[in-house]
Parts: sequence; C-alpha cells; structure tokens
Amino acid sequence: MEIAEDSWLPEGFHFFGPEETALRKRLLYPITSLFEQNGFREVTLPSFDYASVFSSRLPSKEKKMILGVRDTFGGVLAPPADLTIQVAKSLAGDSTSDIAEKKVYYLGKRIKDHKRWNASRREVFQLGAEYIGDSSPSKVSFLIGLIHTALQNHITEGTIRLVFNHAGVLKFLCEKDPDLGRFFEKEKGLFLSKNLSELKKLAQNDSWSILVQTCRNFSEFKQLVQNRYGKESWWVSIRETLDPIELLFNEIKEKYPKFSVLWDFNLLSELNYYTGTVFHAFACGFPEPIFSGGVYDSLIGSFGKSPIPACGFAIHIDQLEDYLARRAKGS
Repeated sequence: MEIAEDSWLPEGFHFFGPEETALRKRLLYPITSLFEQNGFREVTLPSFDYASVFSSRLPSKEKKMILGVRDTFGGVLAPPADLTIQVAKSLAGDSTSDIAEKKVYYLGKRIKDHKRWNASRREVFQLGAEYIGDSSPSKVSFLIGLIHTALQNHITEGTIRLVFNHAGVLKFLCEKDPDLGRFFEKEKGLFLSKNLSELKKLAQNDSWSILVQTCRNFSEFKQLVQNRYGKESWWVSIRETLDPIELLFNEIKEKYPKFSVLWDFNLLSELNYYTGTVFHAFACGFPEPIFSGGVYDSLIGSFGKSPIPACGFAIHIDQLEDYLARRAKGS
C-alpha cells in the first residue's frame, strides 16, 4: 500500500526551528573558534558534484546510496555522498594557492539514500577538519587532541569508545598470508555489517583471531601478530609499521582520558580511500559514530595531482546532538 507523503516522512528531512537552530549554533561556535585558533581556515563545499566523483572512490555498498539526477547534457549530478572527497577534489583543483601544507575545516551535509523503511538519516550534518601535507602519527594525535578539547565539556570520561584500526596493516597481512586474505574477502560482509555475534564465533578459530579480536592495549594485537608471523622473513617489515601505531595508541590513551581507546579490526572502514590509521568514536547505545576520520595519502592524487599525505576527521553533529539530548534526560 502506498503511503502518502504528507502522512509519512522519512527521518533525515528535518526542519530546524528557531530554538533548535540557536542550540546548534551555540554548540558549533566554540568548536569552529577552536579550529581557527589552531590555524584551520573555513572552506565552503558545493551542494552538488558529478556522481562519478563519489562512485569511483567509494565501495559498492556506498555507491548504491548515491542519489543522482541528470542535467540537460546527460551528466549525472549528485549531492555530496562524502565530504572528504569533495575537499580533496577542491584542493586538487585549486591553482590559486599551494596545497603542500594546508589546514581547512568545513560545515556541510552528507546525503545518501537508504531503504524506504530504514530509520537512518538520509542527511548527516558534519563539521570536519583536514590536515593536508602531513599524515604522520603526530598529526593524527594532534587532530584527536583537537576533538578531545572541542568535546571535553560535552562528554563524560570513558563514555566514548575511540576505536582504531589501520588500513595498511590489514592490506599487508592479507597480501602476505593468502589464507587470511581469502578468509577476509569471504567474510567481509560480516565485518562491514558489524555482525558481532557471528564474528565472535569466528574468534574461536585461532587462525582468524588476528582479525576478530578486540584489544584494549595495542601490545596485545602486536603480540598476536608476532606469535603467528614472528618467524616469517617479512616480520621485520610489519613490525616497523606496528611500532609507531603502538606509540600513537599509547599516547592517545595517556593524553586524552575522555576516550576509552580500543584496537578493533571488526570496525573496518567502508571507505576505500583510507591508507593508514582509521578511527571511529561511539557513544554507548548509538550504532553510528559521533566522529570518525583517518589517513588518506592517495585521495588528492586520485584527482590528477601528485600524491599528498593528508589526514582528517568529521564530527557527526546529528549524532552528537542526540547523545547530548539523551544524556541531559539522564538515559
């Protein structure tokens, strides 16, 4: 039975009245001020872009969510399905300034389709920051420190789980261990759908424990890798990657006590363009992250420029507001 539009409106098409708008402005202003105090400059992203900009850089699951409309010349246009991609494209095409090292932030809506009965938002308002020209662990730590400072008056210590993984580590292990690679490809759906019950069953098999273990200390994961691959000729190569990750992980645990830090391959990013550290932050009871980000050293290069190291994050304002509202009610 067809439901009339005036009797049913999907979540995501939300009108903000004066009071809600004022509350959002009070939430955003201190954060954007903090960004500017740390040298970030605001950029404005376009409301539409060519759909191929997103589809060529997103996995198949995400491509299906891109909304498109044809222009008079037959080109397919789309609202932004990913704002980091838009920033990278804009900076790659900017001939008026040097992008070798630049710090920018933006406010914008990420818009994707969902199944008709899915309650997920079709539009997500984001406040993001990107550090172009350096993606070293020190810069990742700097960005997480920026978020920690921005949110420290809004979150209770230990209530936000900051989950880490690393795209390069997974790729390296799957290349060096074909059996592991085949297993991951076979069960990728479980990882991307976050099917924890099935993943826990897989964890009982020692052969795949590296992929399905959650560790509060990175040294635990590093030990798992060494136990399995320590006698391999390439162990030294992977250890050289794991050592700086361990330093970063420990530094964040020590410096930013508002976050409960975990290492977990179960929360692999669905985005194709991440090349290094990836992080997601979750509040208890919320399936979608309050903020997420990572390292994407190849993304700007995909627009015809030489590869430029970069890292960044986005605070998902809708999720943060929902979290704050629930906390205010004491639930």
